[in-house]
Amino acid sequence: MTGNATQYWLGGSSPYHNAIWWKQLGANPNVSNFTYDLYFYLKTPGAAQALEFDVNQSVNNHKFIFGTECNIRGGNQWDVWDTAGGRWVHTGIGCSQPPAYQWNHLVLEFQRVGTQTKFISVTLNGHRSYINRTFNTYGVNASELNAAVQLDGDYNQQDYSMWVDKMTLTAW
Repeated sequence: MTGNATQYWLGGSSPYHNAIWWKQLGANPNVSNFTYDLYFYLKTPGAAQALEFDVNQSVNNHKFIFGTECNIRGGNQWDVWDTAGGRWVHTGIGCSQPPAYQWNHLVLEFQRVGTQTKFISVTLNGHRSYINRTFNTYGVNASELNAAVQLDGDYNQQDYSMWVDKMTLTAW
């Protein structure tokens, strides 16, 4: 899109491996609302098990994991991360293979509420759906804020790439 997209690649021969990239943004305990906005491009979306997009914040001795994935092969829906439960939870919001050979626009909205993570909404290619799920956190002795992109491989562990452009995290 801009000529400055970042290419993420996953491959190999062992099933269900993944590749993660994240950017530490510096601890900021004063922010509790987040909008994660990016564009991504895939040539072979069917090679992915899931595409994961996360924001993580550690503040006030709590770990807030705003983990969100388009679970392509595990239910064709958006899943969110239950931090205290340590598990993915289906939302019932559809997310089949994102279209190939086009830029897909993704916007995720989250909120830190007390000691809980709140998943507000997911918007993919202009279609907004409300998640409205809240989960407890767990204790941690750290201070951080970061955003991440993760590619998950399937049982065949086919090689694939995803390009990401115009990635922003707005926090207030």
